[in-house]
Amino acid sequence: MKELRKFSLKGGTKEAYQQTLRIMVENNFKNGIDQRKRLSDKIEEQQQRLRNARNLLLVGDIDGADYKEIKTITNDNSRTRESTDIE
Repeated sequence: MKELRKFSLKGGTKEAYQQTLRIMVENNFKNGIDQRKRLSDKIEEQQQRLRNARNLLLVGDIDGADYKEIKTITNDNSRTRESTDIE
């Protein structure tokens, strides 16, 4: 820590580093928000697919086996996306 205190920046270098660091932090924050939004949109899309499949089942356009297959595929896709997005 003592060695760091000896270090000083000259001229406008300090301001340039501060501005660069601020921009980097803002960009990282915005990227995090964008990633959460994309994940939320994907989850909503999968939920809408299940609602559509459920409605088709209720009106008799698909049978229970078809609904179960759609639900399984949708859940598998959701788990795959979540694990990919978490990494």
